[in-house]
Amino acid sequence: MTFYEAYIRDSRDIHGDIDSDVDLEILDKVQDDWDFEEFSALQDGIGSDSTDAFKNDYVRKLKVQGGLHVHYSAAIQSMLQGDRIESKIFFLFITKSYFDAVRKWTLANVRSSATSRRLPKNGISETLFYAYDGLELGMSFCQYNRIKVFWSKAIFTGHPTFKETMSRNVFQCILSSITLQDLSSYDHDSASNDPLWHSRSLLDHFLKNCATVATPIGPSALDENTARTKACTKAKTYNANKPCKWGIRFYAVNGAVVPYLSSFFDNRAGNTTGRSGEEDYCTVFRSLRTPYNKIFSAENDFHIPVHSPSSLWVLQKQQQLQHQ
Repeated sequence: MTFYEAYIRDSRDIHGDIDSDVDLEILDKVQDDWDFEEFSALQDGIGSDSTDAFKNDYVRKLKVQGGLHVHYSAAIQSMLQGDRIESKIFFLFITKSYFDAVRKWTLANVRSSATSRRLPKNGISETLFYAYDGLELGMSFCQYNRIKVFWSKAIFTGHPTFKETMSRNVFQCILSSITLQDLSSYDHDSASNDPLWHSRSLLDHFLKNCATVATPIGPSALDENTARTKACTKAKTYNANKPCKWGIRFYAVNGAVVPYLSSFFDNRAGNTTGRSGEEDYCTVFRSLRTPYNKIFSAENDFHIPVHSPSSLWVLQKQQQLQHQ
């Protein structure tokens, strides 16, 4: 087994103890910058115990170097002073101005439908809309298969927070009319070819703010994450090997030491717009267009297929490095 293969195997457990009898020559290599070929040669001359100890120390060094760099930390700390800290933290990632715009679009959509009679006389107030958003988030923790079960009075069902916050009729009225795009900007071709068109503004808004607030430092993990859904959408895919077999899948990058979400993007399932994921990702982060054109030009020697998931992963990591 090569050193690289052994490291991949053992790095899954980053909490291993360091052998006190590890070879001093190995420790010197850990503390200084090292070359992979040089270390491969060094590995051939040492025993398996020393190799395992080195790998543990290498992983420990990565953990020590890891962290989280908060951009504009002074401004963020001053903004988080006082009461309602939780809501202020929430507004760092989905701003109050965006919430106000969504509430305005939703209210216009409700008034044009027959369900408006279910709402209070003052319509969708700011407090009511924030309460609705809170219940939507709560449903991801208290998972029932049907919305009505949250308000059920049957034994072993229902949840008191949902019942005390608002009625099921009001909740479902807002749910059926929630609008994340300005109705005047509707484009039939875009909505037909992009199954996530209705949520694209929210996804892009949240993605930009995640990159603006902070950036993980040190080792990071890139993996596919699934948002479970029962919706009838072309963006939904099936994977029998996952706990959530049906869902919308995203490529997500987060810090390995501090689990902060640095980047995410959908896997383009069902998207027939003719635009690849990396092209739309460059639309969100325009500073990536120049690196994208250089890396994926005809003269490059990186051998990364264009319009493939791996090309999107490269841009996601590049975006993280630009903010460090």
